[in-house]
Amino acid sequence: MNKQSIIFIPRYEISEEMKLIINGLAGQYFNNQVISIEMGAVQYRSSRQQDFIQLSLSHLGVEAEVYVPLAEAERLLGLKIKHLDHDYLSYVITQALGQYGVELKQHLDMNKQDQPLLIACQILMGGISVAAFLKMETLEIDFDSLQARSTLLPQTLALTSTITPFETMLSLDEIRGLSADELVLVFPK
Repeated sequence: MNKQSIIFIPRYEISEEMKLIINGLAGQYFNNQVISIEMGAVQYRSSRQQDFIQLSLSHLGVEAEVYVPLAEAERLLGLKIKHLDHDYLSYVITQALGQYGVELKQHLDMNKQDQPLLIACQILMGGISVAAFLKMETLEIDFDSLQARSTLLPQTLALTSTITPFETMLSLDEIRGLSADELVLVFPK
């Protein structure tokens, strides 16, 4: 009898406290009349290596480390930035976004194991829209300074779901005791 061991490794482990914070932020919209942030879903780890620029956002009611994918940063600034000098890139970002409390921290080339827990967001500063990720461990939001509301989905949005529940008539011990010669039938409920 051949036995195979399977080990499940979680993609990311979070504490109960962090889970409550994430559940409170996901799908929320924050606005302080200058900057608005629409929170999306948690981004555990990208399946591929990705380049980011790490920005610091410090404005009324919100402080965060912001990870902007390199392609989004190039679209935002209108120039190829991969090989630009750090000081020059910092100057360009300060000129474009400094009035909103945004400054460059560093250019990052991260593989998927190095990525921190991030939450996707859309940041709107004046007429500038940036698709980015906020680092959950450093995110500070002052709810007294920001107007918060749930993201409103359009009434015309269609939602389709499929569920195929099934039951097992075997106990956990019976499942563990199955041999390779035994046959188990699985069928829809």
